[in-house]
Amino acid sequence: MTKQLVQVMQALTKVHQQLNQQAKRKEQAIIQGDMAELEDVMKAESPLIQQLRKLENTRLHLVKNWKEANGIFKEDATMDELLPHFPESVRSELSYWSDQLVSEVRALQVQNERNQLLINDSLKFVNMSLDLMTVGNETYAGYSGTGEAADDAEADAGPVRSLFDSKA
Repeated sequence: MTKQLVQVMQALTKVHQQLNQQAKRKEQAIIQGDMAELEDVMKAESPLIQQLRKLENTRLHLVKNWKEANGIFKEDATMDELLPHFPESVRSELSYWSDQLVSEVRALQVQNERNQLLINDSLKFVNMSLDLMTVGNETYAGYSGTGEAADDAEADAGPVRSLFDSKA
């Protein structure tokens, strides 16, 4: 059972490495505004996420069975808390793969946060661009679009709204 757990930890680490590569591809696609590449990346991520779910379920099952077999009943025990209870022969290997997995998960979190910031910045830019496109259709401070003073009735009517005033 412990060898299976080591194999699952290795597989989880490798899938996270692949997800990290996809997240970096995603970053470049966002920066370049390449929607086709972004779509390709998202398609490539989908099977990795499914594989990750299966591996995580397997890991949870193996750990649960191992804890029951070894008389450990703490539900939310971390791998660091469980490591001293494993046989010496697999302890260092499990510790290594656990550290590798944590490192990959953290790197993925950082990359995903970076991508989220890029997406938010892109959305702000799009909204700002839409706002700038609609400014020409609005009337401000009692002046018409031609630079001449507007009639009081026209100024009281408020800004003229454009089709582009709605935000996505």
